Amino acid sequence: MKLQIVCLALIFYDAISLPINYNTKERKDDSGIPSKKPCQRPCYFSKPRTNDRYEKLPRPGKSVVSSECSGTINKMSKFFQTTLNSATGETNATALLLCRGAGYCDLDFSKPEIVSKWENVPICQKHGEELLEKWDDTHAPHMFRDKHMYRRYHEKTYKTSCSMPDSLIKVHYQGRPVDHLTTLTIQDADLLLKEKGILLHPGIPYCEEHKKFLTGVKETAKTTNRERTPVNYADADVEMDACIDDPPYIQSEPINQCLAVSALQEFASAVGVDLSCSSRKPYSELKERCRQKKAVSLRKVVDSMILCIAPLDKEEFETRVFKKKFSKVWTTGSEKDLELIMEQISVYYKNSFDRKSKTAVLSLVADVLPHATVEKFIPGLSRYLYGEARKFSRRNRDAEIPEVPKIKESYNREAVENFISFITSPSVMIGLPYGVKKVKMSDGTKIEIPNSIRQQSSTEIFNMYNNLMEETGQTGLMLKKSTVFEILKVCSATTRTATTCVDYYIANGMEAFDGLHSMLDTWTEKGLVTLESLKELKAELYEAAQYLRTDYRIHVKKFSRIADHCATYALSDPDQPKLSLSCSSGPNRHVHDYKCEKCEKGKATFDQIKQFGEDLLAEAQEITTTDADSELMKTRLVADYQEQKFLIDKYINQVFEMKKHLLRAAVTNQEREEIISNLEDNEVLITVDFAQKYLPRWHREKQSDYFGKKGMSYHISHITARIGDNYTQHSFVHIYDGEVQQNSELVVLTLSHVVTELKKVGIKAVSIRSDNAGAYHCASTIASLHWLMAEFGIVVKSYSFSEAQNGKSSSDRDAARVKQKAARYVASGKDITTTKQFFEAIKSGTPLNGVSVYYGSTTADIQANAMWKGISSLNFFTVEKNGVRAHKYAGIGEGVFTSTDALQSLNGTFEFEGAGFIASGIDSIDLEREAVRDGKQTKFWFYSPKKCEKPACDDEPDDIVLDAEDSAENSMSDKALYSCPEPGCTASYLRESSLGKHMLRGVHKFLPERVTMRDYALGLFARGLEEVSRIKTSVLNAVTDALKSLKETTDSTLLTLGWALPSKQTRKPYPEDVKKFLLECFEKGLKNQKLNPATIGKLMAEATKSDGTKRFTVEQRLDVKQIAGFLSREAKKRQSGNGRFKRNDEATQVLMEDDEYDAPAEEVHPDSDWIDFMDEAQFWTEWDEFLTAIYDHPDPIFVY
Repeated sequence: MKLQIVCLALIFYDAISLPINYNTKERKDDSGIPSKKPCQRPCYFSKPRTNDRYEKLPRPGKSVVSSECSGTINKMSKFFQTTLNSATGETNATALLLCRGAGYCDLDFSKPEIVSKWENVPICQKHGEELLEKWDDTHAPHMFRDKHMYRRYHEKTYKTSCSMPDSLIKVHYQGRPVDHLTTLTIQDADLLLKEKGILLHPGIPYCEEHKKFLTGVKETAKTTNRERTPVNYADADVEMDACIDDPPYIQSEPINQCLAVSALQEFASAVGVDLSCSSRKPYSELKERCRQKKAVSLRKVVDSMILCIAPLDKEEFETRVFKKKFSKVWTTGSEKDLELIMEQISVYYKNSFDRKSKTAVLSLVADVLPHATVEKFIPGLSRYLYGEARKFSRRNRDAEIPEVPKIKESYNREAVENFISFITSPSVMIGLPYGVKKVKMSDGTKIEIPNSIRQQSSTEIFNMYNNLMEETGQTGLMLKKSTVFEILKVCSATTRTATTCVDYYIANGMEAFDGLHSMLDTWTEKGLVTLESLKELKAELYEAAQYLRTDYRIHVKKFSRIADHCATYALSDPDQPKLSLSCSSGPNRHVHDYKCEKCEKGKATFDQIKQFGEDLLAEAQEITTTDADSELMKTRLVADYQEQKFLIDKYINQVFEMKKHLLRAAVTNQEREEIISNLEDNEVLITVDFAQKYLPRWHREKQSDYFGKKGMSYHISHITARIGDNYTQHSFVHIYDGEVQQNSELVVLTLSHVVTELKKVGIKAVSIRSDNAGAYHCASTIASLHWLMAEFGIVVKSYSFSEAQNGKSSSDRDAARVKQKAARYVASGKDITTTKQFFEAIKSGTPLNGVSVYYGSTTADIQANAMWKGISSLNFFTVEKNGVRAHKYAGIGEGVFTSTDALQSLNGTFEFEGAGFIASGIDSIDLEREAVRDGKQTKFWFYSPKKCEKPACDDEPDDIVLDAEDSAENSMSDKALYSCPEPGCTASYLRESSLGKHMLRGVHKFLPERVTMRDYALGLFARGLEEVSRIKTSVLNAVTDALKSLKETTDSTLLTLGWALPSKQTRKPYPEDVKKFLLECFEKGLKNQKLNPATIGKLMAEATKSDGTKRFTVEQRLDVKQIAGFLSREAKKRQSGNGRFKRNDEATQVLMEDDEYDAPAEEVHPDSDWIDFMDEAQFWTEWDEFLTAIYDHPDPIFVY
């Protein structure tokens, strides 16, 4: 059968082969070396030369050879008699030159035929110096030593250090060694090329660790002797660029079409490929699906042909067949143009921190460049993600707004506002571009890139919106295609000033990365860092930031043999045994003897930057001065380097705090998932949150009128319920009569009303979850849980707290729905200036689906006065019969038990009137359960209308998600436009309602964004070890030893127990000058537009004294959270009257003297002040901005 297939392949080849006529002048001899020509040939290295047979990996920066030529043209025979350093292991200089420049490290110049083939090959003067004569020279005009070898500042001078690349094996976690170095011989370079696929220049120094590595390579190689393989000079790519008199290609006769089609069809059938060669339409007129099917089928046929002809060398043969045909498909320019464009694509990619943005960036090239080409510029790029980008590219060929007839339709305000709500919804992930930021390229030039990249085409957005309106039966709100395109164009051009709730820790961490990048740029501009070192360090910083923002939280596990990933180890309290869980005992016992390569690389990069800053400072301090001027210059230089040193320490600490936050966020999200998964019938999870205050609105006002108003408090309680085997939801909105203080009394009495209503619909048990605002995370709230059970006859199982800006997205979505309905009420010509009017606005018109809105008040009979020392550090509370058991995090330690006798509960009454989907409006509990089970409309619970009659709407599975091993050609995924916004989750859906169900459950499908082949291979085996599998066999032990050599850790790299716990607050007063500066900023905010904490932080860093020196030292400068806390407390102080105040653990205001602390009280959670500041919410939203831009657009979109 195999012979038959080969014959068919040859028949097909003969059928389509084209005779070629040349002129009588012969171009090459039998060996493939060009014969002498009468014209001048260019330098052999005028274009990149690689050994395609063995070079499988991109060349390290120190092995790259420039393609720029200069000087006279010589022959390679010039170097035959050049004396070499014996340490290189080579006696012929031309052999050494070709090894360094072209990757041919096994040429034996003792053979006459080798000499004759290479002696007349031209080489320019510059390449002769770069690769041989001045390869390690440091003198002008070409300083090639730094181009090929690393140097490190050591003992007050720069010394040559180990120059092995980290891409081969990473061992330089403490900096590149400068002592006990060995020179790499040409024999060893040849061995590494053939065994590891990487070209290193003979002559570079390497350290003891790499010496051990090289010894291991020799032991595992097929032969330890240098193998002189026969050289095929056609493979060696020695042919020179053609002269102008080269013969043209002449086609003698057309292909025999019928014979070719018949042979191709027969061959495709023989190899099991369904290929249709005939078609009634031209290929360009076929549907996209048919065109794609034909392309995939032909690709399989070609692969089969290659396997038939070269079954053992498929990759090499494939490269040779397609190299010249497809090398310039994408660009007709030079390779430099391609490199420039790909470097910019790489910059875009590195500045994208979510999967959708990365996919959008890669889609620019994914449909025209192979994965291998792009991976050279984006190392570690996974084939899965690139496949997704290729599908995205094919799906979004109309990403630019197409020319469509501008047919103006009548203005429908409700439709416009509904569409703006759709594109600003976080669940839709539109990602309209806004603004730009400047980034530096590797060559030092600056480019501007957008802060966001469009993640759906205009046509897709139009289809998504109108399909949603059709699905939900709101066809009256559909818009014309031209109208949607015009709205998107206006929104994309809007200059955004809207403020949103940001993740403080991530924002602070990314600011630190930007600061480190800026510092490296400054050092390079001053000539303190070489451009090569800059590229390496910046690449490592980008990789560290990418890893933390994407894959790190996916790697976090409850038990892990990697200390950076082990949640139990990271969150155990070293000082309290009951709040700690030992990793060395119990059923999940393990040791932390592995290390994460990506975590270690990040640490090593920070250490290298820190060491460089310390070296610069030490060098400046030792400068000898001779006069007053030089002493003044030295003083300023030392001061600058001291500030840089302090900033480096600060930036590294900010990144570490971000890493701690991401681990805690991963753990608390897992807690939420477990709570929902463990819900039984008629049990719910209540997520409570004070929404950002609603500011009074008049139906005629501008953004400038938005500031300086006092907001109205309202509370959101989102319910995730299990009814039978179904999950559903409901939302309570509580608007309070008049101005209220957000404290534990208000929270507990609002919860008492919520559980009363839930009991009416058959709910028997609740778990409660909130953020760390002072009104929630305090002793009085936790102490009142038993009172809720006793008073209202419902079981409270637990109360847990989410990490900052994580785990309350459901409440945020409800708040957005409320604000948008209020905005439509104002747009109808009415005002909202009181809480009563706010309530009337929300209950007017069609009720919000699954939302009950209440207006009223609460009255506390017993005031909040409970005390619980250390409660601010406890985050998970389970309610037991006679008390409450507290943990720092669920499942870690036995917990601290406090009896009800030690907890003083508050109590009180409430009075609310309701509207919307209220519990008292249901017919019966049984009818509600039946409606939830059958997916029908209920009178209390949220329902998903199913008015879409398309087959895809009914057949969609719960999850449409690809694994890493799945094919990128999955057609179902092409249509699934609703992607989960959770970082790292790959779930996508056809319908918005299906995405809503997925987000309600919170069970995400995580997939790492960057998986190298080494990561994948190790991961398959190490998964059991990583998750502390205790299977022991002789085979496992052997492989475990091998794995240990790759990942073994040491005491010096091991993190301490409890390393990810929140840092303890220090209570100390701010310096007077700091307080004065903050008060000045506060006053400016009262008179003009309010300054946000980030802006104040930048002003603080830039403030100078009269003599030009910095006004504040690095230690005195406050971070964004500290500034927000000060502003929040100052605002409350002025609202409550004269005198300063602080907050106790019940979030009540306590007056204090001006000379007391400005930092928060000890028992307040570290995040509480930031949350309080964000809840003030005097913010202009994207929804407001987009709507205003549409109304004010100079070219009206609608007919008014």
